[in-house]
Amino acid sequence: MAAPTFNSTRNAWERADTEFTDFFELVDPTADDQITLFRTRKAGRITACRWVPKATLAAGTANYYQIGLVNGGTNADASGTVAIASQVGGTNSGGTAPGWTADTDVDIPITGTGTFVASEAIVVDYDETGTVTPSGLLQVSYRYDP
Repeated sequence: MAAPTFNSTRNAWERADTEFTDFFELVDPTADDQITLFRTRKAGRITACRWVPKATLAAGTANYYQIGLVNGGTNADASGTVAIASQVGGTNSGGTAPGWTADTDVDIPITGTGTFVASEAIVVDYDETGTVTPSGLLQVSYRYDP
């Protein structure tokens, strides 16, 4: 999969009292994938994560995908990492997940503390089942510690 398009609200000062929001355009990887989005500059926490799918995904179908955010550590190794946020659209093995509407924000709840230290990689974890086209815009908001 090609690297995601990157836009950032970060500035040169990166003040601790400021929330930063980065946007990543993800294009259908056609298979499960883990992609490093960015490296942290110092300790802080993820405050919000949102997904805006380009295509509608019906609830309760055999075709679904999961978008997750994980802390890849300093080695950017997404295996065995700390989950930060995760959301499934369509159906999963545990039951029915909600459908997603094209161009409509989906909040991806923060499942852990969302904390990170300097030089850790924030990684998107994509997992699909069936036939889906999961292109969209991922929004990640975070703050640095004072």
